[in-house]
Amino acid sequence: MAEVDASRQLNYHVRWRHSAFAGVDVRTFLDESGAHMSESKLSKNIFLQAKRASKLLDCSLTKSKNFIAQAIYQCHDYDDLCNKLESNSLKSIVYPFCHLHPHSSKNSINYLKSNVELLSERFQHFVHKPSSPIPLTNLIWGIFGLSPQSAPLQMLPEIFADEWQPCSDLKDPSKGIFEHEIKINDVQFRLLAVRIIVSEMFIDNTLREHVQLRNEFSKYRFAPIHWKPWCRWQDDADAFFNSIGTSPAPKKSSFNLSAEPDTPAQQALQNIVFEALSAIDDEFGCSKLKPSNFNGKVFYFLGFPTDGITENLETFYISEDHIINQKCIIKIGDNIVIAELFEVNDSGEYVGDSHEYYERISGVLQKFLGASRNITVITGKKYEIYIRSCTDLEFERYCNSYVSILSN
Repeated sequence: MAEVDASRQLNYHVRWRHSAFAGVDVRTFLDESGAHMSESKLSKNIFLQAKRASKLLDCSLTKSKNFIAQAIYQCHDYDDLCNKLESNSLKSIVYPFCHLHPHSSKNSINYLKSNVELLSERFQHFVHKPSSPIPLTNLIWGIFGLSPQSAPLQMLPEIFADEWQPCSDLKDPSKGIFEHEIKINDVQFRLLAVRIIVSEMFIDNTLREHVQLRNEFSKYRFAPIHWKPWCRWQDDADAFFNSIGTSPAPKKSSFNLSAEPDTPAQQALQNIVFEALSAIDDEFGCSKLKPSNFNGKVFYFLGFPTDGITENLETFYISEDHIINQKCIIKIGDNIVIAELFEVNDSGEYVGDSHEYYERISGVLQKFLGASRNITVITGKKYEIYIRSCTDLEFERYCNSYVSILSN
């Protein structure tokens, strides 16, 4: 199958999600057969929601029943929920949730999309608040047996990747690095998507061969950039497997020739990229950088402010509500990247306690074409902001962190 140009796969949009309980006819929600759900079906469906909550929250069924009664249906407990369902006295704004299940109608799913943020606000009264809104969003969708179909809460900025351009640092078109420009709080930023090669991309090889490829690619500190055509990497993989057992295993990777840049300009750009990744890796050495995956194409991300004044760029705004440990999470597909906020004073001098890391990451990213130290203002505070791929630990903490019910 011919490889699709990765520049067409990276589509960029910025979206904000905001919800309020929608004014809809709450009695129009049908089951998958197109019929109104009977009271017995609704009772069974709510029971199944409680069972899913029990599994997702790792708690007893009794506790999960009362949890959904209070957090979703605004009832005192599960008995109260059942009584109100039987007497047709549930609040109109929560009644549509009774119809939500893995094969819900479009109306039901759209209602949840519109109200997932307000549901999360209620959930926060009954669970330990996670490090980011993403796990709470996933919990809400999971209780109804659905995959998340809306952005994380608190209006988390979301980037969809499409129509990125080859990196302007290179005179020749390249499939290795792509770029796009956005605005954050009216400051222009340049984002770089660095396409890389990882062992998981060799999907036609056996499980045993995948283990051997993973060991071979572990010889690189950072995954090699996709400068060469994919067929070249496949040929190298064939040659690698044919050589096994015929000579001692080399200390260097068998893919080094394919990993080499084609031009001096590519080499210079790769040096800056790897220098930036090294600064990040040295600071967060307990956890590896996590590549982002888009339909089989794998990327590292870097971003920095520029002096550009391009008109009509997509703009989103970071507020204090988005900042967690001097970071802002930005969602890209099923991946996240991190915007790191380095607070500065009126003179532009860094005032935090990570001086060595700030000097390294700021210094290396200034080597990219058009980079600047333009300041972003958030609620009166001034920040120098840089964007990077997240680490495995950050992904677990902010996307997959555990949610548990508060003790009474």
